[in-house]
Amino acid sequence: MGIYSILEKLRKCERKVFTTNDIAITASLSNTSARVYVNRMIKKGLLKRVEAGKYTISEDPFVVASQLISPSYISFFTAFYLLKMVPQEITKITIATSKRKKPINVLGMNVEFIQIKKSMMFGFRKTRLISGNSYIMLADPEKAAVDALYRPGTMPISYLKDLLKMLNVKKLEEYSLRTGSEAVLRRMGFLLDNCGIPHSLKPKSKNIYFLNPKIHCKGKLDRKWRLHVNEVI
Repeated sequence: MGIYSILEKLRKCERKVFTTNDIAITASLSNTSARVYVNRMIKKGLLKRVEAGKYTISEDPFVVASQLISPSYISFFTAFYLLKMVPQEITKITIATSKRKKPINVLGMNVEFIQIKKSMMFGFRKTRLISGNSYIMLADPEKAAVDALYRPGTMPISYLKDLLKMLNVKKLEEYSLRTGSEAVLRRMGFLLDNCGIPHSLKPKSKNIYFLNPKIHCKGKLDRKWRLHVNEVI
């Protein structure tokens, strides 16, 4: 079997990130032979090394980034960008994952992996792409909003506030409660109030939280939500 025959087999695969073992199974090769072919394909420019032991034939950084580690999905500002809900261009791809992983450059695009709890790995779906016979793992817009409130600082609160007006309130409530995070519930309830959007969220404790704990100032205390509003909204 030649390298171009192997390439055709890989092109037929929906997944576009491969290990040497994946390539061996797809092309019915031994792992030793697969390693030899992988090196030849890299030299020919038919296969790209993404990181140690992982390769791709895709030219789409979003596809590669969302398939690089499992479980994971594109979320935060990147999700809103892909959903065409924000006009701004992005400079990095942001991935939510329950695993710890260092930033990486994928096909010229910086990729940041933001760790969340395993229990928060919900609210995303496999989104098939028309071109390239592949897919990305992508957050629902409501989950991207909740993720942004779980990890403040990943996108400006002022952007998020405007986006909430376009989202499904019931899903925002459901996802906020499902996180089990009082801080997320408080932040979401406060922002929905600020947007004038009716909802059923209520504080569950008397603890005080910050709108953005990464900002080292208290800001004004919102007494209803017992929340220090320390970021411009």
